[in-house]
Amino acid sequence: AMIIFLAIKLVTGRVRKAVEEWEHADPESAFILHLIERFPRLEQAREIRSLPVRFALILIPLIAILIPLGQAFMRLQKEISRQRQENVIRREVTDIWQQHFQQRSNGVLRSTIDTLTVAEKDGALDIRMRVFDDETYGAGEKSEFVNLIASRLARSPDSIRLRLTEIPTASVLTSLRKTEKESSQPSLSELHADLSQRIDGALRGIELPVGARLVGREVVTGATGKLRLNVVYLCDTNIEGDARASLIGDIRTRLDDPTTEVSLERIPTDIGYIDFVRRSSSIPVLGLLQLDFVGRVMKQSPGLSLVVSLPSSSREATSVQNERFEAVIGHLESRWQISANRISRSAESGEERTRLRVQLTGSVGTPSPQ
Repeated sequence: AMIIFLAIKLVTGRVRKAVEEWEHADPESAFILHLIERFPRLEQAREIRSLPVRFALILIPLIAILIPLGQAFMRLQKEISRQRQENVIRREVTDIWQQHFQQRSNGVLRSTIDTLTVAEKDGALDIRMRVFDDETYGAGEKSEFVNLIASRLARSPDSIRLRLTEIPTASVLTSLRKTEKESSQPSLSELHADLSQRIDGALRGIELPVGARLVGREVVTGATGKLRLNVVYLCDTNIEGDARASLIGDIRTRLDDPTTEVSLERIPTDIGYIDFVRRSSSIPVLGLLQLDFVGRVMKQSPGLSLVVSLPSSSREATSVQNERFEAVIGHLESRWQISANRISRSAESGEERTRLRVQLTGSVGTPSPQ
């Protein structure tokens, strides 16, 4: 409007005179003029009444406002351009995925795109995808996808960063849960074998005191889940004191379970004597109890053998001693199924009494379970 006023030369003396007459005749304008006359500075400002000056006073703040508005407009243009470019890239990426990776070779749908975002960061194209699929994509397929995108966009594959998030569909999750359930429930025999292997590995190579040999072990598990391990060893004397505490601590360390209850059970090397009635080969009651103990131990520990010591200076006939030895073998074979080749005899000098000495000997490697 001001430009039009300047074009038609509205700032003439006649127009100004008409305006002044109107100002003094109009009540509201007269009131304003009277108010301005009371303040000299307002009267001075009123003198700036030429149209070009007024035009300049309005144009200056408009130009000042135009600078940030122009900057905002440039940013808006850049944002629109970026959005257009990202839309183009997004369409290209979606098209490549749908053509080459969305379906299997037989045409069955393999995956669907849930979300897709693209962004330029530090000169690289960052692509983030989330898909629902029935079969996971391998590293080779992902690399091929990146190469196809780089070829379509005329970029280097190194400048493209792909972040693919795969979400299994409901059918896949059901199958996985079924597989995990089947694989997470080992059989009782598998659990027993795993526990036995773990315990045998811990006991293998363990250092026992001099004269002691590992024979077997017995494992007990209760409802509380605490493991109780009874270690059987062959020795003339009991393992006591610091040696016992050190051995139990070593076993717990090897099992990596400080709560394991470890007990030590000794099998004596020398069982004792069997007193026979003179000139008789019948085994007495106490002798039967001793042989039953020997038979139970030898049955539980196949690595042990029995030595029956006969007095070499006995006054009894050799046939009686032979009969007694055969009686010992017969009892162990019939009652405990101990093979005769695990039983041997030896002569013991310096003994006049008619009795047998029973000893357990043998080397044991891996402890036998009980």
